[in-house]
Amino acid sequence: TYLEKEDNWYFSDLQRLNAILFHFPIESLPIVTDRLLNSIKKYKDYTTTKPIELVILTNLATIYLHNNLEKECEKITKLTLELAKNLKRYDSLALSQVRLGICRKDDELIHKGMELLRLTEETDLIQTLEEEIKNFR
Repeated sequence: TYLEKEDNWYFSDLQRLNAILFHFPIESLPIVTDRLLNSIKKYKDYTTTKPIELVILTNLATIYLHNNLEKECEKITKLTLELAKNLKRYDSLALSQVRLGICRKDDELIHKGMELLRLTEETDLIQTLEEEIKNFR
């Protein structure tokens, strides 16, 4: 309610939103997403905000995927993929590849992401994504 009235969302507001993102009704999420993406743009030149931005976008993609909104998930996941590449975060890169593969029904991209996770021995993330593949692919 507080943020809804605000014209500008500051970085601390984005962090607060990330904490409560999973509690929003799915119907209001596109509005929140648009405002979040516009607010994040203000911080594009600040490298210290990039890790939090990656978390926020990953959480948004998770919500969209788990609500079978593949187009929205794909849109957000493309952003996480580029950000993960820039940050050199192999775990987020692999996660983004798998999610994008799920959304696009691209088994090769899913395989590529899973292989990266196997190479880096990210067993917990592998298990999580195997469940997502099973449930959403």
